[in-house]
Amino acid sequence: MGSRSFFWFTAVLIITFGTACQSGAPDAKNRPDQPTLDGSVWGDDSFVDVMADTDGDGVSDFLERVNGDADTDGDGVPDFKDSDDDGDGIATSAERQLDSDGDGVMNYLDSDDDDDGKLTKDELAAAGGVDKDSDADGVPDYLDDDRPADREIVKDCAQSSASADLRRKPVDIVFIIDNSRSMDSEIRAVQNSINADFAKLIGASGIDYRVIMLGDFGFYDYADPLPQGQTDACSVCINGELNPDQSCPGTEADPVYGQAPKTSARFFHYDPDGPKHAKDSSVGSKNSMCRALEWWKKSDGFGLAPNGWSQWLRKDAAKVFVEITDDQANCQVDLDGNGSVDFSVNDTQHDPMNPNDVAGEYSAKQFDAALRKLSAEHFGGSTRNYVFHSIIAMPFKAAHDSPYEPNEPPATIANTDKCSSGAEPGRAYDALSRLTGGLRFPVCAADQATGTNNTPGFTAIFKRIAQGVVEGTKVACDFGMPQPPQGKSLDRETVEVVYSKTGAEPISFRRVPDFESCGGQSGSFYFLNDRIVLCSDTCTRVQSDTTAKVDVRFGCSLPPRKEPPPLPVPE
Repeated sequence: MGSRSFFWFTAVLIITFGTACQSGAPDAKNRPDQPTLDGSVWGDDSFVDVMADTDGDGVSDFLERVNGDADTDGDGVPDFKDSDDDGDGIATSAERQLDSDGDGVMNYLDSDDDDDGKLTKDELAAAGGVDKDSDADGVPDYLDDDRPADREIVKDCAQSSASADLRRKPVDIVFIIDNSRSMDSEIRAVQNSINADFAKLIGASGIDYRVIMLGDFGFYDYADPLPQGQTDACSVCINGELNPDQSCPGTEADPVYGQAPKTSARFFHYDPDGPKHAKDSSVGSKNSMCRALEWWKKSDGFGLAPNGWSQWLRKDAAKVFVEITDDQANCQVDLDGNGSVDFSVNDTQHDPMNPNDVAGEYSAKQFDAALRKLSAEHFGGSTRNYVFHSIIAMPFKAAHDSPYEPNEPPATIANTDKCSSGAEPGRAYDALSRLTGGLRFPVCAADQATGTNNTPGFTAIFKRIAQGVVEGTKVACDFGMPQPPQGKSLDRETVEVVYSKTGAEPISFRRVPDFESCGGQSGSFYFLNDRIVLCSDTCTRVQSDTTAKVDVRFGCSLPPRKEPPPLPVPE
């Protein structure tokens, strides 16, 4: 059986090549001349020599002509007659069993044997031959993708360096002001301080900010009888640095009432009623929270915000609220227009599941949930993205110009816990500020001199809020690892963080192993998973410099070499 099998195989070969390669005239035995794979012609009594190797390079003509008369290096000599198929200066016989870079192309057909971006023939020319080993690692230069010269080439793939994003986060600041008749001095204090003590301080920091005012536009104290049937006397008008084109009335006789407020790049005013103010639709004594939710998508009275005050917010901005009222929170609102109450708040209401909670805390949590449900994109989903400051009817601290810090306990528990000119303590506002990290300050400061320097009005609290805005939008001190070019991987050992300050030489920060190693290491950073984190002193240094530029420079390495596939052998 073995003998018949052998002769059957041989017969198939003869028949296959005989029919496939017919060419020329028949020979004496009426058989056509048939070329062998080495280019010669055989006829009478000959057979195909599948192991022919015309150029003697160790790769048979059969393999080098599988795809026709290929000419890999384009030198005009087909591979089966070329002793150096890829023209790199290394004989095919020396390369035929290697795939040094694991790319699936054998070295004798690969013009860049180590895939380092340099042609093998150029590396050989630079090295003066195949034996040079620049880094003495046992791998000749032309096959070494990690020698010093190649590391620079690999490093160049990312030496365009990635600049860390040092932009401060923009911030949108929303003022909600009670327009009831008792708020005349408070609104006047807002108008006096919002430019000098708030806008200038924030503007000097270089932060991209805007102010959105929710409430009636006009003169802060209309006397009886009120003009044109107006029922809420205390309106707001902001001009100056925030709104330079706005002319505000010096007296109630000035012709501003009924006109649309001006806006600017920094300032937007949402007046719910337009030309005629009606008490039932303004910001009243107790409905600030409801109005903020209700007007979110509702057009203002002048058509400046047809999609509600939400259209003035920016998606990438941090959000800050400033509530100013002398009363408590007690309101309800139908948000979807179906006739049912969607949100209600009451200062004295307790959590049904926790009747011993502090008054106002349940209402604060309800508003927080409603606001974030309104827009998780703006106010945060799982992570809150806003701070709520309260200027409300609450007692003064011993130092009258000092606000209550977020971590200080509630100051409006009892009905008597209010300042002298306040109507009711704002418990829900107090709780909401504590919940969101906001400050609290007595609204009665508008009616009396406060502090050791006899500072009037809201100067102290506006400066503190502005300071908080600046602090809250500082540049981040951690950066994502830059992305290397496609096909490369970042080499962490090459990462450099370079700090540049206008007019000074760049400084290269040093890398330390971890956070614990930061102590005493000025100008340093460490890796935390896939982040580059500046040590605390370095962070402070960068954050205090508004002109700072930080570049992350790095090199990258090639993918690990694959094991070369075995050389195919013909049957």
